[in-house]
Amino acid sequence: MDNFDALVARFGKTDAEIKELKKENDKDKEEIKNHLASIGEDEWTAGGYKVKRVVATSDNLNEEKVLALMQKNRDIIADLGIIKTKEYVDASALESAIYEGKLPASLLVDMNACRETKTTVSLRCSKAKEA
Repeated sequence: MDNFDALVARFGKTDAEIKELKKENDKDKEEIKNHLASIGEDEWTAGGYKVKRVVATSDNLNEEKVLALMQKNRDIIADLGIIKTKEYVDASALESAIYEGKLPASLLVDMNACRETKTTVSLRCSKAKEA
């Protein structure tokens, strides 16, 4: 059991150090991302490491907004199976209805207002290639 006690003690100490380093590293990461953004750069190399600021954007439909829009237009979508009993938008049925041209253009335009854009900024770090 002495080995196990030592193992648990070592693990606890290492885990605490990792958490502290992660907190410090996350703070440095945010500072680097913000600085790169403020100087208009996406990459920087120093001390044998290269960091790259990556901005990723994704669009998602706000399901509540789409559902409210579909409910307002029940007469148009009545037989398409888009709204289910537990009222949610069946993305597959909606996609099929759009693809098959069963929804009027005005409804498609209104659906565009249901899109939400999410932007994620990340930082990648790698060893810099030696020149």
